[in-house]
Amino acid sequence: MRKGLFIGINNYTHISSLSGCNADAMAMASVLKTDANGDPNFKNVVLTSAEDHLGRGKLEDQIRELFSGDCNVALLYFAGHGVFDDDTDEGMLVPQDYRTARDGIRISDILNWASKAVQ
Repeated sequence: MRKGLFIGINNYTHISSLSGCNADAMAMASVLKTDANGDPNFKNVVLTSAEDHLGRGKLEDQIRELFSGDCNVALLYFAGHGVFDDDTDEGMLVPQDYRTARDGIRISDILNWASKAVQ
């Protein structure tokens, strides 16, 4: 099975808003949902700031869920702010409730969750 998690965040609580991220996430999920012949391709979960509050806890839970269970391909798509933390020397995804670097979701954490996925 192939699973996809598509996240789009236009509206942020404490930093500048973006435009197009929600639409990008929905469009990518739509494109990858079926093959060109109409056969199922990815089982998708789409999260957008237009529908949900996408705080750090919710995003971390959903990303961990993506990498759990029976799956041979897991795709994470994120459209939104990202930051680079000079103190830890790594990039982070920025959840909707981001204020400081400690609120970001570290790329190394995502890679760690992915590496522990059972195939």
